[in-house]
Amino acid sequence: MSIAPRVAAEACRSAFGVAADAPVPHLIRLLERNGIHVAAVDFSAELHAKYHDAFSTWVGYAMDRPLVVIRATSSWERTRLSVAHELGHLVMHQTRRGGDLEAEAYAFASEFLLPGDLLRDSWPGQATLISLMPLKRKWGMSLASLIEHGYRNGLLGDAQRINLYKQMSNRKDPGTGERWRVREPGWNDRDPERPKLIAKVTETAFGVDVSVGKIASEVYHWRSDLVRQLLEGQATNWSKEVVVSAGEERLASVVPMRSRLDR
Repeated sequence: MSIAPRVAAEACRSAFGVAADAPVPHLIRLLERNGIHVAAVDFSAELHAKYHDAFSTWVGYAMDRPLVVIRATSSWERTRLSVAHELGHLVMHQTRRGGDLEAEAYAFASEFLLPGDLLRDSWPGQATLISLMPLKRKWGMSLASLIEHGYRNGLLGDAQRINLYKQMSNRKDPGTGERWRVREPGWNDRDPERPKLIAKVTETAFGVDVSVGKIASEVYHWRSDLVRQLLEGQATNWSKEVVVSAGEERLASVVPMRSRLDR
């Protein structure tokens, strides 16, 4: 039996300890505090993932540990939407396969970040791109997400929705020259969220003085470059130091090889 995205999002906010009327300041940290591991990696070169920003799955021997993998993008808006979207899949679609799962996950994401009742209470009398900016800044959502959220909640008609998207396509950032559909205003208001939990767990398991190669050899014999990329997307000083050390090790192994080739 399926559950409505709004109901699922409300229950999830409550379970995660988010006040009914409060924004979520750091979404990834909230997931990590509730036992969901998040990895930020660059999978743009992978053909099967080239056009995706995130995916989620269940891992572990019993397949009972939730994992969200996101593209390490520079857009804080896309990062938050992607994480909330994947949370929707984890909450609603662990066993379900039928129906429009993507639409449900997007609806869940919007409701989780900004509950529909609060959206209706704070929706501007005249919805314009400028009048929606305070909502974007407070709730941490893109203008495009707010437009869709308002449309789903009956606050925008078809013509209004299309008109707002046309305005986003026509308007440009005077500093970058990019259209608002590509890079919205407020794109630099926040830093993109990055996870920490995987790095903290790894540091606890292996200690301070450890190499990427050592970790790789003991974790299902993963490739070193995969471990390095996984730690690269974690926002801790320890993970940064391990990644830097891995780069120095690679350089040290390449230089003697070049010397031999030059002889």
